[in-house]
Amino acid sequence: MTAWRMLHRAVLAAGASWLCGCANQSASLHDLATKAMIGSAKAPAQETSDSATRARATAAKPYTSADQRWSVLHPADWKTEGGARFVKISKGQAVVGVHSFVHVAGDSLDEAADATVREWERQMQGVNIVKRVSRHRVTLSGDLTAIEIVHHIGTGRVGQSRKVIVVVRDRRFLLDAETHLASWPAHEADFNLIIGSFKVLD
Repeated sequence: MTAWRMLHRAVLAAGASWLCGCANQSASLHDLATKAMIGSAKAPAQETSDSATRARATAAKPYTSADQRWSVLHPADWKTEGGARFVKISKGQAVVGVHSFVHVAGDSLDEAADATVREWERQMQGVNIVKRVSRHRVTLSGDLTAIEIVHHIGTGRVGQSRKVIVVVRDRRFLLDAETHLASWPAHEADFNLIIGSFKVLD
């Protein structure tokens, strides 16, 4: 078992997971999710890819947290597990975790994101090597603004962690997608579907 995979299991057991993925600076996650859900008209050479996109969207299943009042779409062959405060959506070594927190009133989105990542980086100290790759704003479903922060984890077979932090009134949410860096392209459309479709229901 690789050191990255051992740490992956330890972090998930502690109730925190890593986010992975390559940050797309020019397109919103909602736009990417929309493409994953409905596809778009392109040149004939892209019809095969579009057919796969539409098939993924058709097979997408909704997941709703009645307790924390949020919802996402996920591919039908991904499984869901967890409780009220933490839900894991996964397929093999690809994972999206949704964490729900009580948000301290008065903090801005940027302050909440900074505090979330500082705590994650503190937990990682002495466990593995982490490198922050990017930080920027993204837009989720319903024009919901979020902060996205990407890290690389470890050496050799590197992991990639993409954290998306959302604040809605008195609540804070951390969506995190993770897998090995080399495996990211194979899971990118599914990660974008799940994260981009995130909605707070009130």
